[in-house]
Amino acid sequence: MNVSLENRVGENDPERARVEKNEAKETEAQIRKIFYETIEQEMEGLSKVNEIIYTLRAGNELTVNILPAKTLPLPEKLNLMDDGLRKIAQTVKNDSTIEKITAKSKLVSDHQKFMTERLGFAIDDAKKGTASMDRDTLIKKYSEK
Repeated sequence: MNVSLENRVGENDPERARVEKNEAKETEAQIRKIFYETIEQEMEGLSKVNEIIYTLRAGNELTVNILPAKTLPLPEKLNLMDDGLRKIAQTVKNDSTIEKITAKSKLVSDHQKFMTERLGFAIDDAKKGTASMDRDTLIKKYSEK
């Protein structure tokens, strides 16, 4: 295998690694922003909750969508999820017409245990990445935090 000197130096350069990590983080954040802005124009009932979560209201159902955030540190992702679900719980608490909360995300498929044990959702269809929670469970779990 012939690896150039430039590649070998770059692999061991912590400054270059830091710059590349920051660029990846900025790119992912920009993709989430563009994704939300594009969908917002096309879908009625869409609301941005925070950097990684948006909701879509359809009748008496509120769908929680969690966007990819692979470049964010785990504690930051967890804080954003908790923050988002607290905000959603407040919205649901103030709107008695919302009866069902669903989640749609690759996170549901890939991390079922996390979705059920940590976030409190019940998995509906792992292959489709869907889960749900009733309003009382959401309010109880996230209004008291």
